[in-house]
Amino acid sequence: MSWPRSCTVRNSWSIMGMPGDFAADYQQATLYIKRLEATVVPMDDAPLWAHQLKNDFNEMCNTVNEMHNTVNEMHNTVKEMYNTVNETNNRLLRVEETLDNMTDVKNIAKEQAKMWNLSQLSGSSGSVGGSESTKARDKEKGRAIKSIRGE
Repeated sequence: MSWPRSCTVRNSWSIMGMPGDFAADYQQATLYIKRLEATVVPMDDAPLWAHQLKNDFNEMCNTVNEMHNTVNEMHNTVKEMYNTVNETNNRLLRVEETLDNMTDVKNIAKEQAKMWNLSQLSGSSGSVGGSESTKARDKEKGRAIKSIRGE
């Protein structure tokens, strides 16, 4: 916006000082507009220019408010992302704990299988001597183990 020659300005922007937060509240903005209007010495079309300044300032306030809203939306999005990352991390920790437990169970099962195999080799199977029913039962156990192993 260019100033008409018939208008003179008493203060410059640097002397008046621009407020740091345009969106603080409506009353502060209104006071600032009145201060802007007071800096223009009325001449031929000074009221028209004061009105234009007021409109420009209102537009600037609206832009700052929109920027403020955008920053708030971005802040909320970052908070949601942070919460999602935390939830995912907690789920991964639970999965890791479950896998550790499964590994422990697997190791215990291996130890029990070794002990069972050792007991079979030590003669408790009853295959040397023992009743026919004991021999049949041991033979069935052997088939079940081969079936599980896929042999």
